[in-house]
Amino acid sequence: QRVLQKCCVQDTGQSGGGGSGSAGGGSVVQNDNNPSAGGGGNVVGSGNQTAPADQSPPPPSQDLTDVRNLVLQNLEAVHSSQQHLLQLWHHKKLKLDQCFQLRLFEQDCEKMFEWICHNRDVFLLNYVEIGHTYQLAKQLQEEHQHFAMSSMNVYVNINRILSVASRLIDGGHYAASHIRSVASRLDRAWKDFAAGLDERTAVLALSVIFHHKAEQYVENVPAWKQASEGGNIPSEIVMLENSIHQHQSLYEAMCQAYTEVYNSYQSLLNGLDVMLQVCHNLPTTVEATEKDAGLINGDSKKYENRPGGNPAADYSEGASHVLAVIHQILNHHRALEQKWHAKKIKLHQRLALRLFQEDVKQVLDWLANHGEVFIRKNTGIGRNLQKARVYQKSHEHFENVAQENDIFVKNIFSMT
Repeated sequence: QRVLQKCCVQDTGQSGGGGSGSAGGGSVVQNDNNPSAGGGGNVVGSGNQTAPADQSPPPPSQDLTDVRNLVLQNLEAVHSSQQHLLQLWHHKKLKLDQCFQLRLFEQDCEKMFEWICHNRDVFLLNYVEIGHTYQLAKQLQEEHQHFAMSSMNVYVNINRILSVASRLIDGGHYAASHIRSVASRLDRAWKDFAAGLDERTAVLALSVIFHHKAEQYVENVPAWKQASEGGNIPSEIVMLENSIHQHQSLYEAMCQAYTEVYNSYQSLLNGLDVMLQVCHNLPTTVEATEKDAGLINGDSKKYENRPGGNPAADYSEGASHVLAVIHQILNHHRALEQKWHAKKIKLHQRLALRLFQEDVKQVLDWLANHGEVFIRKNTGIGRNLQKARVYQKSHEHFENVAQENDIFVKNIFSMT
């Protein structure tokens, strides 16, 4: 800029200050044969005196024009180089920022993959365990609920990582395809892990219901047995009818309880089947998870040979336990049904006997109080036509009643 300014001053023929050319920047003109003398403020000169005031300035020399053009060219080259360097610097800075973001993303994904792999192995240690009693099943359910809640807290971090991945991809990150692949596998690994959590939650709920209903059934067996074996059978017809009604209600309650236990048993076995299938799908997902970890850290063997449970053996044990419980319930139910049917027969036989006795008593009472009395009292034939017709009509009515009693007695004999 100083050189161009002094060149412009020379072009107009004006002096930058007075004095000789050797005065370090005080004059513009310098001797051509001594360009280095007198300081850096002078560029070109032809003498030590300035031109007269009434004389027109000389035209700029070719050397001065060449110098100015050269300076302008160099200045333009410097400016272009500066812009190019700024572009390179910004590009390098952007790439470094993206690389830093990528490393942070991979580090977060690595932590999540480690958490999923570790907790999957812990999860599989008792994945198909359902408990052998109501209390144990309830305890397992509570422990699993705490574990599931902790896992849901981890999902918040996974969801944040997936959101970061979306922003990086949308922002045109240079490793967008790699980020998309890792994020997709992390999302799939979590979804498969969450599916296992959901299935175990459902199965433990079914186990709690099954054991609760089974234990309730077993607890009611003594009372049902006593009610089915009741020794004192009433003799009154009304009381017998009430007893039969109560006995039928008892059977309906036993059947309802057994049906609930059996339905919960079937639901639990179906849930165990589904959970075992989900468990068999988990290793494939974890292999992909380990592959992701290998892609990130270059160490795909990091998660090999981890300890884990044996879901098939746990399933076999759980299914065998459930079958043993339902067989126990079935044996109780069959024994109760036998006792119930035996008492039912007794009640109905006693009621039939009492009804038979009442019917016989009614017939005998009619014979004693009406039949024989009527025959003994009505021995006349009437002294006139009117009286004879009265006797005839009364006798016909008596015959109708006697015939009805005869049919009734025949029915009694057929029932016996």
